[in-house]
Amino acid sequence: MIDVVSGIIEDREGRVLLAERPPGKRLAGFWEFPGGKIEPAESAEAALKRELREELELDIRLERHLGVFPYTYDWGAIRLHVFVVTALNTPQPTRDVQVFRWIEPRDIDHAVLAAADIEPLVQYIQQQSGPSKR
Repeated sequence: MIDVVSGIIEDREGRVLLAERPPGKRLAGFWEFPGGKIEPAESAEAALKRELREELELDIRLERHLGVFPYTYDWGAIRLHVFVVTALNTPQPTRDVQVFRWIEPRDIDHAVLAAADIEPLVQYIQQQSGPSKR
């Protein structure tokens, strides 16, 4: 099982950031919440900050841990650690992530989202519309 981390990155308008998987990588063409693999002896929080800095030149503020979501693809299993975070600056395209967009969470098409990100998205939307909304 591979431990990976992703961030549901919020902006001031309540939109979230999705990144497109690049050609030549697993799940190429699908959209996902940005993140990456957790390195040995690295915390999930530190990994997320590192990955977002490397992939989008993005600094973040951790808001809350959404949960851990195991998922099995045909090529292997992952354990996805998901955090809700706030963007502190404007993301930039890099060699690793060239295409991204801000979108209303309810407008995300599940058919184009990486399968492991669907359950976290559903839970995020439920929490946003529930009584504990910020």
